[in-house]
Amino acid sequence: MKIEKERHLLLQEIYQKDRWKLLVCCMMLNQTTRTQVDQVRLEFFKKWPTPELASKANLRDMANVIKSLGLMNRRSAAIKKMSEQYVLGEWEKAIDLYGIGQYGQDSWSIFIDGNLNIKPLDKELKKYMVRIGAQIND
Repeated sequence: MKIEKERHLLLQEIYQKDRWKLLVCCMMLNQTTRTQVDQVRLEFFKKWPTPELASKANLRDMANVIKSLGLMNRRSAAIKKMSEQYVLGEWEKAIDLYGIGQYGQDSWSIFIDGNLNIKPLDKELKKYMVRIGAQIND
């Protein structure tokens, strides 16, 4: 029921106030679909609601929760490593964190930093920018 109410929002909009969860969602969305992520994200965040807990997670347990996304071993190891770095705080930009690419950095810039002067490559981020009236010059 909760997911149905949120379906019209980007995950970044939903998790805008929880920076770590926003990044985890970006990692989950890599090479998969929003529908697939919606099937696992609530359970994932119930088991690991904080970066501290995710950084100490059993990789096999995490992989089992996100199995349906594909690349479960690689993805769970990346989320755990990113969470460890996130907790240490020795990073300046989101892209400095393990497993966070340009999509994650663009999401951070838009939803955390409030920077609407970027030109995201991702089609969903572009649609969001148009929806909110940001000027995108291609």
